[in-house]
Order: sequence, then structure tokens, then C-alpha cells
Amino acid sequence: LDVVLLSCILRGRGRHIIGEQTFEEVGPSVAVTHYGQHHNILTDETGMDVINVYLDLQNFPLPALPAELQPVLPLWLPLHAAFKHRLNRIVRLQMPDPEPMTTLLLSIMRELKERPPGFAESVAMQFKLFLILCCRQAMSRGFVLPKSSESGLDRLEKLRTYLDKSYAEEHTLESPARRAGLSRTYLCRAFRRYTGKRVFDYLINRR
Repeated sequence: LDVVLLSCILRGRGRHIIGEQTFEEVGPSVAVTHYGQHHNILTDETGMDVINVYLDLQNFPLPALPAELQPVLPLWLPLHAAFKHRLNRIVRLQMPDPEPMTTLLLSIMRELKERPPGFAESVAMQFKLFLILCCRQAMSRGFVLPKSSESGLDRLEKLRTYLDKSYAEEHTLESPARRAGLSRTYLCRAFRRYTGKRVFDYLINRR
């Protein structure tokens, strides 16, 4: 992928393959695949209804969301290729009800196909509503990141989540090490194994 892919699964069940990892997918859900990933979706015998949304965020910025949702968006949607780390190659949002997502996406598809007067504005507004729907879902029910093969990583995941929320603050290595209950030296090695990035590289990318 040279874009961000949203695989919006309206119905069905299957397996999502990213590199050498396999994830079970059940609709209704949204699977967000990061830049640069090789992926396949394999269905069971009943098939799946999927609408793919391709986002070229380097050339086509997203619409501005309400202030309370702006910090939520980059937690599940990679806004730049440099944001990639080991855990966000794919992020999945489970939807409780397929109807709102289905209605918006099918309407967008009709507008793009038929191109009635004002279609571009209509598509932009409905896509903004779709992003709001996904952000609300991420806030209320959370989202699923790939699991690391390492064990006992609760402290590192809590730290990564904390850094996602406090990236704008000034940090020394002492502060996250103390929060994780690890020595600075061990934290540096463990965090890099966990995310594929050093602590401060992660923060810089996040900023």
C-alpha cells in the first residue's frame, strides 16, 4: 500500500493477513492498514461485504474535526507514513451497529458514481461524518492493536498509551522509566523491541 487503507467490513467473517501475521475480522468493523504494508483478506465460505476507502493523506488532507475529537483521530488513523511502528501496522475498530457506517459509505459511493450537482461537497461532509463516527467508536469502545509476541508487556503498553496522550509535554528519559517501573537502560531496549522505535523517536513522530 502506498496509501492508508480502511477496509470497512459491513458483514461477514474472515482473516486479515498483514505480512506474516493473521488477524480474525468480523463485521461490522473498520480495519485500518498503514502505509507500506502487504495485506490480504481471506473470507470464509459465506463471503464478506467490504467497502475499501483509500486515503492519500500526503496529498489530500483530512477535514478538520471538532476540537474534542482531534486528539482521538491520530490514535487510530496514521496521519503520516513516519508514524508507523510495530504495533500500528493495522488498527481495528469494532462497530456495534452496521447501519450508520453502511448508510454513509453507500451514499458516498452513489455521489461519486452519479456526480449530481454539489457532489464533491456532499462527499466531503459525509466523509467527515464517517470520521466522527469512527472517533466516537474509538472513544467509547477502544480499538485493537496487533499483539506483540513478547509476554508481560502491560507496563510498556500503558506507557505507550500515556505517551500518545502526553506527547506535547516535555519528557526526560527518567520520567517514562519511572512511570513504567523500569531502569532507563532497560526501558530503552524494551520499548524499541516493543514498538520498533526508540522512546524519543516515537515522541518526535507523534508530535
